[in-house]
Amino acid sequence: MKKRIFSICLCMLLIVPAFTITAVANEPPSAPTIDGPTSGKPGVEYCWTFNSTDPNDDNVYYYIKWGDGVETGWLGPYPSCTPVSVCYTYEKGYYTILAKARDIHFVESGWSELEVTMVDNQPPSTPTIKGETSGKPGKEYEFTINATDPDGDDVKYYIDWGDNNTEETGFNASGTEVIVKHTWDEEGAYNITAKAEDIHGAEGPEGILTVNIPRNRATVYSLFSWFLERFPLLERLLSLIRLPFFLISTHLHR
Repeated sequence: MKKRIFSICLCMLLIVPAFTITAVANEPPSAPTIDGPTSGKPGVEYCWTFNSTDPNDDNVYYYIKWGDGVETGWLGPYPSCTPVSVCYTYEKGYYTILAKARDIHFVESGWSELEVTMVDNQPPSTPTIKGETSGKPGKEYEFTINATDPDGDDVKYYIDWGDNNTEETGFNASGTEVIVKHTWDEEGAYNITAKAEDIHGAEGPEGILTVNIPRNRATVYSLFSWFLERFPLLERLLSLIRLPFFLISTHLHR
């Protein structure tokens, strides 16, 4: 009987497959990325985005030091690799944001950092606009725009050409002349307006230059000729009117 039981157990060991339990090592999440403004105005709330990826796909927490003595403590949990927005208001000064992540097993990442500057910002001056003040339809004209920023910040320009067309330049150093070009397709008086914006988003007042685009003389003559062709009697009448004036003018110049 004992031999039979032993044989049955031996057969079961041979038939039933072996199961292996593999322990997965826990790895720390990555140091979070910090995306957001690097400069701004004191007293204004700004938001930064923090994002960390956990190799084990665990949920993550974030710990943030704002650089002015204020710390958030652990925020979360949040899904791995999911951007998390956190907002804060600074006073005037220069700060370093520090952030780290940890997973649900309390394994922490290293620190990430981002430098931010908060200063009282002044807007740029009114741009000067230099160029032609009259021209012809269909011809391209060149204009020079220039503004200075009291804080020495780079500036860019928003331009309205007065014909439902607008333009935005890239950033240039304060006080640098920027050349732009435009073509008006139709006659009329157009007000070019331009304003400058610094790297902190402060906009200055608008500068204005009026450009007159009169009707082309050749176009006027063509229309007049077409009109006379349609009304030949009018052309003869005009000829009769011009003849006495010609005779009087000739007599006066003798």
